[in-house]
Amino acid sequence: MSKSIFKATKEEADNIVKLKDIPINETAYRGMNLARKILLLLLGFFFIGLNAYIMGVEMFPALRGDNNPNFNFIGKVSNSLKGLIEVLIFIWLLYLIINLIPKKNYSVHSLYLFSFMPVGLAAFLVIFFEIVYAVSVVNLGVWATIVIVFLGIIYIFRGLKNKYVDLYGKLYVKGSFRSERKDYFNFLTFFLVIAIFINTFTFKVGIKVEYNFFSIILSFLLLVWFWVISLETKYVFKLFLVNYYFHKYGLYYKEKFKICDSEWYGSRKAKRLAKKKRK
Repeated sequence: MSKSIFKATKEEADNIVKLKDIPINETAYRGMNLARKILLLLLGFFFIGLNAYIMGVEMFPALRGDNNPNFNFIGKVSNSLKGLIEVLIFIWLLYLIINLIPKKNYSVHSLYLFSFMPVGLAAFLVIFFEIVYAVSVVNLGVWATIVIVFLGIIYIFRGLKNKYVDLYGKLYVKGSFRSERKDYFNFLTFFLVIAIFINTFTFKVGIKVEYNFFSIILSFLLLVWFWVISLETKYVFKLFLVNYYFHKYGLYYKEKFKICDSEWYGSRKAKRLAKKKRK
């Protein structure tokens, strides 16, 4: 892989830039209008920014005063992660404000949207992590949770690497390719999860709460969280790369996908360009 994944020619980019992955429709074009951008700013502030702040920064730390030890721990974990949530919310709102600035054309607008939309989603994913992490520690123990987090982080990076290799193969090799080396990670993950599950019912190492089958099952939602994050990371990376090339070879794809000037530049700019052509 000596060639960068961002250095493909437009012929090579055609292997991944497909019409199904580009939001080319009337609703997407209207997103370039200032009125729609202001509406997005208001919705983004009240329904994402404000809710994320209330849930992630104010609500869970407020539970620290409750006598329930589960709630106390949720508050402590939330207090350590609220700085990250605040940063994500700030970046999200900053992106929404910058989005009010008119973009050169639709390819720039599309790339910008797919660059900042995941930030708002990330804030809520961190909030959900607070919950499932706290539940896992309380019911499975600290060391078992550390093992799950360690495996989850590896799983995310492995998934992203595989997606990178897959897209690289589609760009330059005209077909995805994967390493043929044996991979024992899935076996190791299965073995450790089974060991953690057995520990919760037998030895109970690191577990200091009463046995509750339902809460034990909920504790493994931390694994589901990492699985969702892995899927989301791969999906976002693919869409970002597709929109990167859609922007890089914008005029080429404008003609290929038969996008008219009013859709590509916006109605006002398209009218100005039309007047210049007539002169």
